[in-house]
Amino acid sequence: MGENLAALCERLRYSQCYTDYWKNISLYFYHRNLLNEECFLTLIEILSSEMAEEVFKVLEYDIKDPKKSIAALEESFCRLEDMFSRRNSYWHKSPEVMSIVQEFGVNEEKYIDKFFEAAPLYLVLYQMFKDNYDTLYSRLESEKLYQRFGKRTLAFGDYYCISPIYDLVVSNVYRGKLYKREPKDLAGKIEYDYARDGCLLVRMWYSEIDYLYSIEFFIYTETKIIRVEYDKGGARLKGITLQTYEGELISSMGHALFYFGQVVTEMWFENYIYTDSIMKEGWEQHYRFPGRPDQDKEFLSARRQYVFEWDSDDLICGYWYKEWCGDGPLTKHWSQNILKLSDKKRKDTGKDAGRWRRPNYFRE
Repeated sequence: MGENLAALCERLRYSQCYTDYWKNISLYFYHRNLLNEECFLTLIEILSSEMAEEVFKVLEYDIKDPKKSIAALEESFCRLEDMFSRRNSYWHKSPEVMSIVQEFGVNEEKYIDKFFEAAPLYLVLYQMFKDNYDTLYSRLESEKLYQRFGKRTLAFGDYYCISPIYDLVVSNVYRGKLYKREPKDLAGKIEYDYARDGCLLVRMWYSEIDYLYSIEFFIYTETKIIRVEYDKGGARLKGITLQTYEGELISSMGHALFYFGQVVTEMWFENYIYTDSIMKEGWEQHYRFPGRPDQDKEFLSARRQYVFEWDSDDLICGYWYKEWCGDGPLTKHWSQNILKLSDKKRKDTGKDAGRWRRPNYFRE
């Protein structure tokens, strides 16, 4: 049995550090079944990380009134529960979607529920970071030793896209290039700041010369990168990405957007399968949570399965794909022809390419 709220608040007032504070809060909500075991263990892994300890120990928390942190999470979980009660509403109202689901769909609700099961993890991370923009900026920028610059692109995260395969499977999207030297002005440019060991610390997008439109911080654990993005100089935490690595290779990605404050509005998951350190297969799916009952509509994308083909130079030359409605295939066959990659996109797809590995100044 978990402890009651009064006992928790009393214990939180004597927390010695930021990580203990949030471990206790996570345990409280885990005992109340508002965090499932996977979410809880992921949070404990993150908060116990020796690699992230230097960043976590400077983050701020309200030790005098811990009820604020708990109440904010209570509200977020209540909103998520309300959205959960309204899931599938769009499927039942749209004849077009219903016809597809009825013909091809198998267990599609299982995949909607997976997004709801994962969302509490991102809600806790949101509360952990939402008021720490200034502290994160000061801490990570103080570690900056190297800089690079590049163009703004359509890829999420630009040159260091949150997905290693997004630009490969979307025809009009490119990761762009890093400039060889610092540009004359920063309008429409991206600045990347790196630590002494080369790890990427900060990504900054300037929409005008002196106007920082959005900024993303990178926090490293032994198996994960936590990417926390704010807009308008820290006015709002807009998104959190979790990239998980097995050894040197990225194995999965989860991305959550918070358009309306402390509520998850969209999520995007990807998983990757390797053979002998070569990316062979990728899966992706997006979900938009139900918004206000009279306006924003729920949407679950088809699950897309990509199988990559490699050439004699150990570069990806193209891919096949198949779409699924839940566990039911939307088409009986794979795409009829392999979808070829351009020479430009193939160049950085080798098994040692940086796109599969943690972003680093010393690795292209």
